[in-house]
Amino acid sequence: MSRHHVLLPRYSPRLPHGRPDRDGGASRLPFSPRALLPLRRPPLVYGAADRLKARRIARRLGLDDPGALRPVAPGLTDVLVLSLQTPGQERLAVKHARNDPAVTSLDHEWRVLQALAADDRLGAWRALVPAPVRRRLTGPLPLITESWLPGTTADRLLRDGLGTDTAVAEHALTAIAGLHRATGRTEAATGRLADWVDEPLATIRAGIPWCRSGTGAAGLAGVRARLRAGLAGAETTVAWTHGDFHAGNVLLDERSGRVTGVIDWGGARPDGPCAIDAYTFVIALTCRREGRQLGTAVREMVRRGALPGPDLALIDGTRTDLVDLRRDGPAGPPDGAVLPLLTWLWHIVSNVTKSPRYARSHWWVTRNVTPLLEEAATWPATRP
Repeated sequence: MSRHHVLLPRYSPRLPHGRPDRDGGASRLPFSPRALLPLRRPPLVYGAADRLKARRIARRLGLDDPGALRPVAPGLTDVLVLSLQTPGQERLAVKHARNDPAVTSLDHEWRVLQALAADDRLGAWRALVPAPVRRRLTGPLPLITESWLPGTTADRLLRDGLGTDTAVAEHALTAIAGLHRATGRTEAATGRLADWVDEPLATIRAGIPWCRSGTGAAGLAGVRARLRAGLAGAETTVAWTHGDFHAGNVLLDERSGRVTGVIDWGGARPDGPCAIDAYTFVIALTCRREGRQLGTAVREMVRRGALPGPDLALIDGTRTDLVDLRRDGPAGPPDGAVLPLLTWLWHIVSNVTKSPRYARSHWWVTRNVTPLLEEAATWPATRP
């Protein structure tokens, strides 16, 4: 639903079934023609159709000038994002749901935006959140509208060479840490294991057929055992968690670099393990910098037992008074692989939930799911 999506590059038809990708991983998934459908709508094919859809939406909104409503980008197939700009009126973002899962996702985003707008703890931080304006999710052409925030996505600034990974990350992580401080509390993670680990794993198992048996099922069991062992007895900060905090969802002022907005709140929740926002951001930057996909990148981090040193230092430097994961006493220090692994889990389940296209995409599953689960299948199913 965002204007850009860092962790999900465009589908490449040059990687047929079963051939290793640039990270060295090979597909072991059963082939289906539907699995090769692109996740994004090719602009040359769908651009004209999206413009026609925009005119229909404009008529439903009662606009005198249908041309004032224009598609922003092809984006993901399930949501059409448009910009509404009329003379003398506030610019708005219009999000149209193309199917039922997208309606559910937009309904959740609407409720999140309402809750954030009413949360007095945020104070001035609310200026970084789009304001909900209109909700019409029943009948034809379901949609929501929200205020259009100023700035350019951090992703675009990086592509245009107008910022460095470190500078952009410092601004973004400092900003999101403000939200976590305002709404957070320290809590034992043990009571959250079913909510944070078991339920997401069950969603993945139900959504991705490969995960229901064999290596996929063994990998999920390994992930479950490692996360439960790593979180049990640990403390962490629980707060409003964006859930998809990457460079495509952070708006910056091009001159000062300050954060002017955070968009795409469809995966947010008020009681999440908020450390995954910072981890999502730096892992996405690693994927972009190294040309890797999420599954391979997190697999290497788990093998090392932590994020790379510079990334950890960047996170620690912006979250000095937050508890990302603390485990004292006879249990010893926390497993450094837990937060990268939890971040991977939440990203995968978020995409599987928002659109069935992810779960059935051969391209997406083999690059984001199978590398990590093939590794996890070798872990003990029960860890001390």
